[in-house]
Amino acid sequence: MAVSELILGIDIGTSTVKGTLVDKESREVVEKQSEPTLAQISSQSSGRGVEKDEQDVLSIVKAMELLMSRFSSHNLKRVKGIGISGQMHGVVLWRNGGIKLENGRIIVTQKDSVSSLVTWQDGRCSKNFLLTLPKTNQPIPLSTGYGCATLFWYSRASDAEGTLSLYDRTGTIMDCFVSVLCGSTEVIMSSQNANSWGYFDVKNNTWEYDILRDGSFPVHLLPRVVSAPSIVGSLVSEWCGVPPGVLVAVAMGDLQCSVSAVKPLPTNAILSIGTSSQLSVINNCISFDGSLPSSIMEVPYFNNKTLLVAAALTGGNVIARLVDFLKEFLRGIHIPDSAVDTNSIYSFLIKSANEKRNTSLQVSPLILGERHAPTLRGSVSNISSDNISVGDVSSAVMRGIVDNLKEMMPLALLQQFKVDTLIGSGSCLDKNPVLAQLIVEGFGYPLELRSNVDAPYGAAMAVLEIT
Repeated sequence: MAVSELILGIDIGTSTVKGTLVDKESREVVEKQSEPTLAQISSQSSGRGVEKDEQDVLSIVKAMELLMSRFSSHNLKRVKGIGISGQMHGVVLWRNGGIKLENGRIIVTQKDSVSSLVTWQDGRCSKNFLLTLPKTNQPIPLSTGYGCATLFWYSRASDAEGTLSLYDRTGTIMDCFVSVLCGSTEVIMSSQNANSWGYFDVKNNTWEYDILRDGSFPVHLLPRVVSAPSIVGSLVSEWCGVPPGVLVAVAMGDLQCSVSAVKPLPTNAILSIGTSSQLSVINNCISFDGSLPSSIMEVPYFNNKTLLVAAALTGGNVIARLVDFLKEFLRGIHIPDSAVDTNSIYSFLIKSANEKRNTSLQVSPLILGERHAPTLRGSVSNISSDNISVGDVSSAVMRGIVDNLKEMMPLALLQQFKVDTLIGSGSCLDKNPVLAQLIVEGFGYPLELRSNVDAPYGAAMAVLEIT
């Protein structure tokens, strides 16, 4: 009997890389793996929140190849296509040949041939700095953490002088990997990722070159843009057991792949909560002409459709900060990290929150603000002598995540699209039944969890459709 062919989907997340092998014929998941990146190298805080948020690219490479080593070698030999999605908005710079595929592995030839990844959580571009930049004609305003804002900062900041001259390539972290795997002479970016950088005209599928040139932006670094999904090359040589010549698609956005993975119906709104949170509806034909609330973004999807999305910076990262706080407290009373299991702390927080589901404590968990309101910060209110337990705090934080999404995605918009069900996915929802129940209570819609589908599955399915 003939052995079926497989598609490899990979998602490069903020804290984890994930991989999924999908059978081309049955479209079923054959194998799944994940690996933490442990790539954080800079997160400098001030009174205004996080200023810089950077990750080490080599650490991400190591995590990805450790992920690949966990797959069955037999299955990797059956791979016929690769789709990569990941964290949008961020930017990495590299020199041609400075990072390449050699002897089955991705190598960095010199330490300074690849910059760090400046992530979507980066806050170095202050409101005052953003006001000095040329005004885009697009409905989505530029925000700190967006690729073009970061590149403007590199070109103007005194402490970054000369940085751009070191490199001749730039893209999201996913674009970098696709370029390396294909041995490409140019960087090719999807409209999904280009839109996440800012200064991108979605209707005409092009950068706002004239506006950027007027602002002395390094336009020579901008990638060529194509629609997703598209095949942009093939594996230049064997990689971690995947044979050479395998087709590789343009890198895609994690949001778009997460949405497509759940195969939503027209009356579904799609909720994904991982590090951040996104609540989306698919738009086939309605034109809003700039009439959307500032908290809603319209972004490219697949097949000439768009997504209307409330993309919150607030999600599982807030719960992770609460976990870090508890670990720091335990360190303060001389309990070492080696004696503390992070997963046990998460379980404790969820169990405690369930016991205090109706807490009167109120937490607005906006530790990073939001893109439409970057100066907003969190708060704690209605504190009393009987609502300051760990369970109260944990429950209030989770409810605050839900309340923030409700504010960003107006109920009237969900009603306009005749939404009758929320489809949920993402690591934070998978592991947190209390948060899931709070969502049902908060939005008033039933919630269907899709635990076996995620961004890497969506990336694989996108490639499957065109191969």
